[in-house]
Amino acid sequence: MSRIVSNNLFAWLLVLTGMIARAQGGDNPPPQNVKEEMIPGGDTLSDSLQQMQRVWQEYHIESASPDQKLNVIRATRQLHTKAAANVRLSTEQFVRTCYMCASRIASEDFGTARSELPQRILIGCLPYLEAVPTKLAVNVNCAMSSYYDSNGKPFTEKTVSAYRNMYVRYHLRAWERVESDIDPTWRVDDPANRITHVSPPGYPPGTRPEEIKEPELRAEYEAIAKKSERNSQQWLARRLKEFYLRRLKKRVAEIYRKEPVAAEDLDLLKACLRIHVSDEKLRNELFEIAQSAAKGKVGAQTKPPGGEKR
Repeated sequence: MSRIVSNNLFAWLLVLTGMIARAQGGDNPPPQNVKEEMIPGGDTLSDSLQQMQRVWQEYHIESASPDQKLNVIRATRQLHTKAAANVRLSTEQFVRTCYMCASRIASEDFGTARSELPQRILIGCLPYLEAVPTKLAVNVNCAMSSYYDSNGKPFTEKTVSAYRNMYVRYHLRAWERVESDIDPTWRVDDPANRITHVSPPGYPPGTRPEEIKEPELRAEYEAIAKKSERNSQQWLARRLKEFYLRRLKKRVAEIYRKEPVAAEDLDLLKACLRIHVSDEKLRNELFEIAQSAAKGKVGAQTKPPGGEKR
């Protein structure tokens, strides 16, 4: 029965996102407007959701405790609400919905589906990460497993190397995006970034610049609004960098502890570091973390990336 639930759940999620199978193939453009098309069997998205709910209910009526039934029904309702609101999915909505579904499944007791399905869903998002906000791309990368391959299965000697190289490449590309969002000239204590008043005289708090009638006053508050937005963006970008750096180091260590590690894997890491990490000190640190984690698991040691220019 658990296999039936796993298969039906994944099929439902394919319908929900509309593009996961194609994403894994990599031959199609990102989903800009996914219509509620008929799926195999003559069912619409709404029909499929109803079928999925019945499958879950039947499964848990047979085998689950009352608390488990309640949890699964609550999760089902939340997923259905999200799906109904996103019948037409943009690329960002597609990835965000996949991330939400993967997170929800990973938090529930679905047996092997709990680890297998989230991984397969997240892998399906990877071709589209360049088209979504940096923070969402970081969240997808952080949610990817360092213990299972692209199909959500335990690593084997044949799958670990390919997955590791893909995993590291996407993580380092996300790091490059995090750094590119930061303006090194911006400082929180810079007087030029200080905002002393946020409400125009004669207007209530929260008035938008376009609602101000006086041209000069409107221009002044448009500049204030832009400065405020930039301050917020730069502050959040720095917080994201701090958050992601800790996880990046941890994930590099985890993935290079998986055997076997070929010398070519470390060579590829070195090349990816040159491309995606601008700071020489961090390049060397990440390489040393990987090499230390792989110690005893690789036949030949290679030199750190050093100061080569990107």
